[in-house]
Amino acid sequence: MNFKSRTFLMVLIFGLMIVGSLYAQTDNRLNGRWTVTQDGIELEYRFNNGNFDEFMMGGPSGRGTYTASNGEITINHTHVHGGLFESIGLSGLESKWYTRNEAIIALRPIFTEWGASESQIIDAVNSMMSNRKYNYSVDANSLILSGTIEGQNILLIFNKK
Repeated sequence: MNFKSRTFLMVLIFGLMIVGSLYAQTDNRLNGRWTVTQDGIELEYRFNNGNFDEFMMGGPSGRGTYTASNGEITINHTHVHGGLFESIGLSGLESKWYTRNEAIIALRPIFTEWGASESQIIDAVNSMMSNRKYNYSVDANSLILSGTIEGQNILLIFNKK
């Protein structure tokens, strides 16, 4: 590939990255820290221009990306934190961020000991890290998420920190 072709290809890739980020819609009103306590469990989202960090009971639990427009938000978990497993009684994982595949590998010995099959392990991780779609409304001090997760209707009202 000659210099001119490489330059064109680099400009094209860079241009597509810019266009992709311009059209990945977010709602700037979501930026910030939002907390809710439901059934004794504290959940916090920290939204920042298309990226989020999730905390449960004060500890990191998930992170990823989100898009939001027309009253609908899609949350895409890209990582899960080992501390989340510890908080639900699964010991033996490092307190670090895991991708989907890393989580499957790390959980395999624990789940296999419990008699879970490979497909059950994969299903459990996929369920935990699945994309979630919610309807939402937001104002200066509250964020309302509503939708259905695994057949359960949910309504969460977060307060801005």
